[in-house]
Amino acid sequence: MLVLPILAAVAILAFGLWGRTGNAKLYFADRHYKSLVMETRAAPLLGSMEERAEELMSELLLGPMEPYNQPLIQGDARLGSVMHRGGTLFIDVEIVDLAEQKLPFDLFKKAIEQSLSSSVPGSGKLELYINGHQIGS
Repeated sequence: MLVLPILAAVAILAFGLWGRTGNAKLYFADRHYKSLVMETRAAPLLGSMEERAEELMSELLLGPMEPYNQPLIQGDARLGSVMHRGGTLFIDVEIVDLAEQKLPFDLFKKAIEQSLSSSVPGSGKLELYINGHQIGS
């Protein structure tokens, strides 16, 4: 009789500590860098809005899994700050070599916006910064 409550407590602790993995919809460039294509990837999008957006951005910066899809960033990039304030999500991406980029920055921003709206509901408006400079508005 004591076994059932113990199993329930273990299950609650396990899901509370590790959470569950959901599917993230990520958008990458097509092979010609003209439009976006979606990939679905298992990703643990848990925690606060900032933590979920940070995880999603990390997955985007890792690049696509499909061989015909193209990465959003060419070369080295690092995710800077991610902040959610007043219904706006502020994301800063640091890109080492801006001249090497093949994807137009407006399409880069669109890929992030579509990925966020599909996978992190309620993320709000995106304010994207590259190397500390705001991109579009």
